[in-house]
Amino acid sequence: MRRLVLLLVPLFFFPASSRAAEDPLVQKVRGSMNKAIDYLKTQQKNQGANTWNWENDSLTMFLPGGTTNLVMLALLTAGVSQDDPVIKRCLPYVRGMDNRHTYVVGLHTMVLAELGDTRDLNRIQANVDWLIDAATTRGGKLGKGGKLEGWTYVMNSSNPPDNSNVQYALLGLMSGRAAGPKIDPLVWKEIHRYYVESQCNQMSGPGGKPIAGWNYFSGEKTGKGTLSMTAAGVCGLLIASLEENDNFQEFDERTGIAKKCGFYPDDDAVAKGLRWLSKEFRFTNPPHTFYNVYGMERVGRLSGQRYIGEHDWYREGCEILTGVAADAAGLAQKPGGEYRIPGTTFDNHPVNSTSFALLFMARGRTPILVSKMAWDSAADRPGQGTGWNRKHHDTRHIVEYSSRELFKKIPLAWQVFDPRLTDLGNEAKINEEVSNLLQSPILYMNGHEAPKLTSAQKKVLKRYVDEGGFILAEACCGSEEFAQGF
Repeated sequence: MRRLVLLLVPLFFFPASSRAAEDPLVQKVRGSMNKAIDYLKTQQKNQGANTWNWENDSLTMFLPGGTTNLVMLALLTAGVSQDDPVIKRCLPYVRGMDNRHTYVVGLHTMVLAELGDTRDLNRIQANVDWLIDAATTRGGKLGKGGKLEGWTYVMNSSNPPDNSNVQYALLGLMSGRAAGPKIDPLVWKEIHRYYVESQCNQMSGPGGKPIAGWNYFSGEKTGKGTLSMTAAGVCGLLIASLEENDNFQEFDERTGIAKKCGFYPDDDAVAKGLRWLSKEFRFTNPPHTFYNVYGMERVGRLSGQRYIGEHDWYREGCEILTGVAADAAGLAQKPGGEYRIPGTTFDNHPVNSTSFALLFMARGRTPILVSKMAWDSAADRPGQGTGWNRKHHDTRHIVEYSSRELFKKIPLAWQVFDPRLTDLGNEAKINEEVSNLLQSPILYMNGHEAPKLTSAQKKVLKRYVDEGGFILAEACCGSEEFAQGF
């Protein structure tokens, strides 16, 4: 049976974050978010007959409803109340939309799920069903034996499917499932297969380790891949793996022991994709820079990683978006609160660009409930189950449950705490790492082997506990070695 090891200390909800001195960047992000929210509110228009939305530019003709759903998602994610007049007067338009375009249906489902109104459950189910039916397949429907080839802009299109439509269909399915509607596990299993098999041919990356990305067109495996589609591919694998119900590890509920503990069939593909992103990491990606900014946020959020390669992705992105970074001139917020890059195509649509930027920055307003500690060697062992992360989704599950059942659906987050990537060579750097860890009141450790900690890492944990932090450890599969080592 499973063994839980608790280091018991006084625990209050989010006790430590208030003790750490607030980073000056936090104030700048807060200010930029407020300006972006104010800008987006001013762009809402009455289109006649008291119909309020953001359908005001050329993108509206191509994907009607897409801009409005994107703005609504950004405002709600950033904490704008559903009682705000801008939200309330747009709801009739949002709830009356037709299902016609993959992007729009995906975003629409995300918005309805974010609203959390039980009156929308039937519509969310209809959206989920539409997305499944709209998939391009061979040999049957998705989840009914058909082989997934991707999604196009509309149902039954003769155009080739592309991975941009695929990612928004998948985001819609994920949000729909979280809201309550059921999705056959075979749908997720086929999406998982699609992403593994559509990954580009691997290349040699830093240190000789294999890397592989994804292209825009679903069936194209030549070349090295593109930045935004590789971010989408990594996210797609993470989502499909989370949603699948297959017992890959042959877990025995009676004993709490998994015969293949730590085995995940997507580990190699995810590892190759993350290495590709680490090598190619950047925010600027014209003409889809702000689309890419939001893509990087999803990679970090879904993986729980604070770093993509050596990049502290959220901090670097916020420094650029707030104008703190020296090279931020092109991406920094404009005086009116909007984001845009003149002279480009998609990046010069300020309402869409501002929405993507706001979605990125809003990630920082979600309190971190649990940090999961990476405690063994930093060696990359894809497909073998890294010692500290034999259960990829344990932290996500407990945080989602806590948010839903204990804290009245207050958004909560989790992250990987990886001191292996940090220089802890002096007291000042140790204190800085303690301050970072104090963002979350609970530190979680899991594994089979005895945790391997340096003296500096032990000092970080001791100070974390001294400041009121709480350490929870699970001896995975009842491992005596881990329990004794802890």
